[in-house]
This record gives sequence, C-alpha cells and structure tokens, in this order.
Amino acid sequence: MMIKAKDIERKLTEKTFDQLMTISKFVKLTDLEDRNSHLRKSGLLPKGGRGIYAPSISCRDAAVMLLGLSATRIARDAAKGVKEYGDLVPVNAKNTSLEEFNTLLDALEFLIANPETASNVVQIRIFHNAPIAEIEFEKIVIKFMSPGDIRGCQSKRLNPMDYGRQGPGTMYFFGGGIIHQLALDFGMDYNADWSPTG
Repeated sequence: MMIKAKDIERKLTEKTFDQLMTISKFVKLTDLEDRNSHLRKSGLLPKGGRGIYAPSISCRDAAVMLLGLSATRIARDAAKGVKEYGDLVPVNAKNTSLEEFNTLLDALEFLIANPETASNVVQIRIFHNAPIAEIEFEKIVIKFMSPGDIRGCQSKRLNPMDYGRQGPGTMYFFGGGIIHQLALDFGMDYNADWSPTG
C-alpha cells in the first residue's frame, strides 16, 4: 500500500517550533510562548486557534520567532527586537549565497527555506551590546549591522567587521543544527509517495 506523506497530517506550527527550540536549547517553553504572544499582538505572527486549529507558520514566521527569541533579553521586547535586528543589513555578503538579501530577516527566511544552504551554517550569533548579528558558514562570517553604524564606521575609517565586539556584552547564538532542522521540516515534500516497506 502506498501512502502519501500529506495524509499524515503533519504541519509546522508554532507549537512544533517551540518544541524544537526547547529540546535543542535550554529555553523555557513559557518564555517562548510569552515572546510569541507579544509577536502576535504586534502583528508579526499569524493569529489563530489552538491545537489542531493552530495556523501553520511560514519560513518568514519561523525567522521572526528566532529573532523574537534571540534579539532581546525580555519577552515583552520581542517585537521591538525583531524590528531592530530584522532590518540589519549585510556588510560583507558579496559573492555568497546571501548576497541578494537586503536584511537579516530576509537572510534567515532564505536559510530556513533552503535545507542545502542551511546545512552549511555553523552558527548564528546575535550580539546584545550593539545591534549586530553574524551568520557563520564554514569559510566565511557574514556580518549584519544597521546602515547608520556602517556609515559611522566608514566616516571614522573603521573596519565594520571589527565593530561591536569590544567590551562586555551578551550574545545569543543558534547552532547550525537548529537552522538546518527547521529547513528540513519546511523542505519536506508532503506530496511525495513513500512506502513503509522501503
């Protein structure tokens, strides 16, 4: 008997995302739910029912949730953090798979939507001492900063790649495995035929 994967009723929802994050990181489920609630109230996540009636999330929604978790220390500031960090622009993305993306949020969405590219991510770092983020691949680190900070570095003849890492500060990071797992979950072909016997 052939079974279609779409018949299995598996969809990526906010709850599925929360479960992945709590299993793979030391994150409390209540903190994630609180952050997502603030993101929904700000219109950054879809609203809907609960349980089987919960709306599916898109790759963009997953990227918003990642930033909502990592860009601020306080749950009630999640939407502010998504807006501030999501708009960061790449400093050194030329000749990379992220070259065509204008913002960090666009780049995260692209990675989550593309398992092959996501498998090359080593780590994503979000710095809290300045609005800066880095996506580390095996051979390159792509840095994201605000356009104002980039212009400030250029006017002072500073290398933007050295900016923001000095002094005490906190950093939130995701290992590449989390991004790759999200990409695999979103990339699953729900119309593929498969047989339980191989």
